[in-house]
Amino acid sequence: MAAPEDGVVDAVIAVPLANEEPGEVERDFNAGPSASDAVSTIGAPEDSGDIEADVGAEAVDVEIDADGDAKAEPDEPTYDEQDADTEARAAQADEDAEAGTEAAAQPSGPRHMNVIVKGEDDVEKTYIVHLEGPTHRKPFLGGYRHRKTGVVFHNAATQTMRRARTPARDLYHRTTQTAILRSEPKFATQTSVHTSTQMSKVGHYVTRETDKVIQGAGYETAQDWHARRVKAVIVIQTFFRRWKAQTFVHQLREARDNYQRWVIEEAQRERDAEERAFEWDMFRRLNPRTAEDFDMLYSSLETWRREQEERIQTLPAEAQQKARMDLLTQQSKYLASIDQLKLIADEDNRARRIDRFLEAAATPRQWENPQYGLSVAMETADTKRAKEIRDLYRLLKMTELELDERLDALLQVKAVVEKYNTSLCAEILDLIQREADMIGRNMTSSVLTGLRQRLLNLFLQFAEDPQYNPEAARLLPVHQDKSFFRGNVARAAGTDVFLTTNRFDVPTTSTRGLGRSKEQERAYNRAIHREDNRLFRIMLDAARVAEQRRDGNATCVMLMTPRDVRYLVESIWGSKSALSEESDLRRLVLARWNKAKPLSPWNVVLLDQAEVAAHEKLDAVEQNYGPAFLARVQQKHLRAKQHFATLRAHLNQARKQDSTRAADLHGKLPNAVPA
Repeated sequence: MAAPEDGVVDAVIAVPLANEEPGEVERDFNAGPSASDAVSTIGAPEDSGDIEADVGAEAVDVEIDADGDAKAEPDEPTYDEQDADTEARAAQADEDAEAGTEAAAQPSGPRHMNVIVKGEDDVEKTYIVHLEGPTHRKPFLGGYRHRKTGVVFHNAATQTMRRARTPARDLYHRTTQTAILRSEPKFATQTSVHTSTQMSKVGHYVTRETDKVIQGAGYETAQDWHARRVKAVIVIQTFFRRWKAQTFVHQLREARDNYQRWVIEEAQRERDAEERAFEWDMFRRLNPRTAEDFDMLYSSLETWRREQEERIQTLPAEAQQKARMDLLTQQSKYLASIDQLKLIADEDNRARRIDRFLEAAATPRQWENPQYGLSVAMETADTKRAKEIRDLYRLLKMTELELDERLDALLQVKAVVEKYNTSLCAEILDLIQREADMIGRNMTSSVLTGLRQRLLNLFLQFAEDPQYNPEAARLLPVHQDKSFFRGNVARAAGTDVFLTTNRFDVPTTSTRGLGRSKEQERAYNRAIHREDNRLFRIMLDAARVAEQRRDGNATCVMLMTPRDVRYLVESIWGSKSALSEESDLRRLVLARWNKAKPLSPWNVVLLDQAEVAAHEKLDAVEQNYGPAFLARVQQKHLRAKQHFATLRAHLNQARKQDSTRAADLHGKLPNAVPA
């Protein structure tokens, strides 16, 4: 842009000019202006006047909008859709199209013109206006026409190309595939086809090649319409019922597949359980550790002996005596092997029992903090003492120590023991001194084995004595309070040995004393019956756990023994389920017959695990089982009452003692404050 001279202001106007009339505006075109030239003002002074165009006898203000078009505002402008006829509009449209074509053909480079404007002081100022041609042809959007002068003013179009609307993704929907007719003014577009119709007449021929002959459709009555609707409804119902049937069949097929899968998984689970049980039984037979393991060995030996007895009965009379002698010899060998296994198991059990005792004594005192829900552990002087004794015992028990390490261990034990002046401590100190002398003489470890074992046993006595290890007082099986034994000691049947009552089982079939102790019962079983009660013990434990969950005062089940459960299952219920006659003891469960009463021999039923879940859902068993089944169950309950009559007496006595104890406790409570 050139620098302005005297009174000359450089400006650029970029608005399309309407049909101009000569007036006060002076134009100087370099390349010749056209109707579509764009004029814009930039940097005009504040005191400059508006550009006016003298159109005929009246002045019309030219308004420049944001789009760059000139918009005239006459005194009384009206839209020319109703006054002008079709031919005039067509002619005007042709002229505008020609003008637009010529303007488009002209170069679009920048041009300029001089515009003289009078200010407030009647001082003329010259503006250099640079003209920019249009970059595209603007659409015809209608406009205004002056009634008096006939000047046409077009509506301005935007200078910015309309941005095409591109969908974010491909749309294949019914809405996008169906044409939507819009009748609103801003969407409507009126074409020549819609505004007029041309027919053939004299002097004008209209071809009929593209015409279509349209005939009216047949009349549809209400009955026909209803029939068509019914037919459509039937089609919809057909497909809907098909879908429902397919869904139902799919559900049935899925349920069938799930059931078959569950059957296969259950069968596999049972096979795995049987394999694990078999492997565990074989391990117990080869490595017996508990009393039940040896009961299983004695039971297997008794089963084998009976089978051999039956085989001997089939032999001739002269060969039976020799076969029985061979059977006795072989049975004696098996018993000797079992005794050797018992010695090995006793050693292992003794070592584990000692380790558990020392570990329990050295464990800090623990309790739950109800405020924070955490476990709190506290070490006392007694627990620290027990921990020191435990470490020394484990150190003495180690056999792979070097000579210097062994001597250091002996010195530590001596420092702990020499604080007490007792015969046990003196003997321990003497053995320590003797072993130290023998180590100094380079004695081999095999020579010192007996001495070290004796020292270890004496130190164990030291650890178990509450005088040296105070924590041992709460872990010893023998109660230290002498008043505890008053009324809690009984004589074992057939012996002169007196034992505490916790060493006896409650007799359920005899009313004369407590009978044999638990050790006597186990020895009697191994010598006479040789029964394996492990499965019945598991069954009893499961019943006790179930009763404890339902009723915390399950006294009857707590008084029963595995032998009582064996008699109840084998003799009364026949080792079979009352419903399905399942004979696998691993799957049988003792359940309540009447779930409102506690479990007892006269209120029990033997069922499978799956049957127990269904039986527990019954509210009244008398209304859900048949009369024959009810009579059979009642008969078994009567037999149980007769056999376990002593157990019922013990239960009644226990209830009376509980009532008396509760009454005494209530009497000792402080009385209420009198009113």
